Amino acid sequence: MENKESIYLAGVFSDWRDSFIKRLSNFDIKDPRNHRQQAIAKLVEDDMNAAQNTDILFAYFPKGEIRGTMTYAEIGASRARGKCIITIDEDGENPLFEKVASHHFKNKENAFELLDSGLYSPKFHRIKKENEEICRSVLFTGALSKFSSTISEVARTKNCRTDYDAENLENFARDVDITVVKFDDKEGRKEAVFYMGLSYALNIPIILCTSNPVIYAPLAGLARRIFTGQHHRAIVEEYLNSLHEQNVESEFQIYQRLRMRYNQ
Repeated sequence: MENKESIYLAGVFSDWRDSFIKRLSNFDIKDPRNHRQQAIAKLVEDDMNAAQNTDILFAYFPKGEIRGTMTYAEIGASRARGKCIITIDEDGENPLFEKVASHHFKNKENAFELLDSGLYSPKFHRIKKENEEICRSVLFTGALSKFSSTISEVARTKNCRTDYDAENLENFARDVDITVVKFDDKEGRKEAVFYMGLSYALNIPIILCTSNPVIYAPLAGLARRIFTGQHHRAIVEEYLNSLHEQNVESEFQIYQRLRMRYNQ
């Protein structure tokens, strides 16, 4: 029996996948519509495992349709594993995809032609995981324009980064001990979700903080801790300034103290 290469069809949930499955009959298609939906934990596990373990991640963004938010996390996870990433964005230029994708297109027919030719391959090697026993280096990503005071406060005890070159990620796990994602509006959202997926695949803890009362559940499923509400800045500052080791007991004691104080 012939072993087919596997393709994960990532992207927004609309009516495009059936025609793609028919067109790509020479591949073993992994369809996220078949993933478990009973609980967010199960859904996130299935989505992220598919992104990390298939041979090719094929992300499609149809013209004029909403963006699949989790797709950026799945691309990040696939990048961490050094997989072949094929992206199609019919809305035009996409600087992030041009940096992280193995092959990037503006229309689906060019992507189909590439797959038919067999001339596709991963652009990057797998990123080596590191043992995250300490917490000295923090990557802040997302809506950071109004988060500078918090970053300055955390910089008293940690090495803080507010960006990372998406085209040069080989040392990411060595450089980053914990990833802090700030969500408030659309500022930096796509890149932030990409780094969430990358961190998740590399076992780097993720802290999600926002003043928004409602959080997109699949993204919450990637995080170690979620800090919300009017005190989220103070909470994340104390949490990070107190966190020096990543072991479960030390981290939980810090979290429990904050939870009791702020009734999280």
